[in-house]
Amino acid sequence: MLRVLHLADLHLGYRANHRDIPQEVFEERDEVLEQAVEVAIQRGAQLVLIVGDLFDDYRPGETVVEDVLRSLKRLEQAGICCVTVPGNHDEYTYYDSVYRRYHHRWPGILVDNPMPEIVHTLSVGGTLVHIVSLAYTAGRTNVSQPLRDFPEAPNDGITIAAFHGTIGNPFNSERSLPLDEQALARTGYRYIALGHIHSPKRYDWGHTVAYYPGMVVGKGFSDPGVSSFSLVTLTKGSVHIEQIPARAPKWHHEVVSVSSCEGFEALINECQNRLQAHTDSLVQISLQGLAPFPISTERLKTELNTLCRYLEVVDETEGFSQEYLDKLAREHTVRGMFVRKLKERIGACTDEQQRRLYQRALLLGLEALGVAGGE
Repeated sequence: MLRVLHLADLHLGYRANHRDIPQEVFEERDEVLEQAVEVAIQRGAQLVLIVGDLFDDYRPGETVVEDVLRSLKRLEQAGICCVTVPGNHDEYTYYDSVYRRYHHRWPGILVDNPMPEIVHTLSVGGTLVHIVSLAYTAGRTNVSQPLRDFPEAPNDGITIAAFHGTIGNPFNSERSLPLDEQALARTGYRYIALGHIHSPKRYDWGHTVAYYPGMVVGKGFSDPGVSSFSLVTLTKGSVHIEQIPARAPKWHHEVVSVSSCEGFEALINECQNRLQAHTDSLVQISLQGLAPFPISTERLKTELNTLCRYLEVVDETEGFSQEYLDKLAREHTVRGMFVRKLKERIGACTDEQQRRLYQRALLLGLEALGVAGGE
């Protein structure tokens, strides 16, 4: 039996440009590798594979690098083999890449060969484990077509591969390292550890299993991460992948339809109910549908922002409901006249693109004329 902790896309050192998000959220992200080391030691892993984008940049800050070196040294001291594969964010190509600058101090196996080859062989319980990998290097890694040339699996023991790339997409840029699916399936490798795709995905090709574990800790609402580590257990007849929860900032996206809310207070109550299960999360609420009343995202955020760690409210509504527009059109005001004129133009419009422009003009005009939440 062989236990492998499969890590990829940790993106240590990442910092968002969003000024409102607490800085400690990203500092917590950088602790995920130390958590992974604890998991590897406590769960008896014999091998740790870091399959690309350990860092978010090929020139990360010195503090982050020193923390990583200390964590990997703990694995080495615990007798756990660790293999680090450069990715596309922390690419090996550059002369001042973190991996070139710290190569002499890097614990474990640091992959630096530009084409696939057996980079290390270890013995686990008397069984030889051969590891195949490469570090994409511009000008040296042949990516004129999806990578197909993989070394043959030796007859003695088992072979595991580690590639930071993308399977089956001919439109990838070279730095995403396109991998030929059929060629991988023919290798006969027991397990292929993959990185680059931030959500989990598994391929089963007979005796061979290939797997993307996903990004452990999210970078934002559109890239929330999986909040777990992948511990892979290889036995003679099976590949079992266990998800172990990770302590990490959690990003949660919630869609709320405003169409069924009778008023602004009802919308507040609906959002409060949705937030009850996410008090420790960073939450983005997207308001969708046709609004039957004026909406102020700022007021909504003020009412709700103490209910979770961080709150962002995005107005994605399509506009106001017909009932509300009819109500405004009956006003004997400049606003009422504006609504009547725009409704006439929208109703007479036959071009869909022009119709959307008029609808957008209606929304912006009403905003300028004072239609806001709590009116």
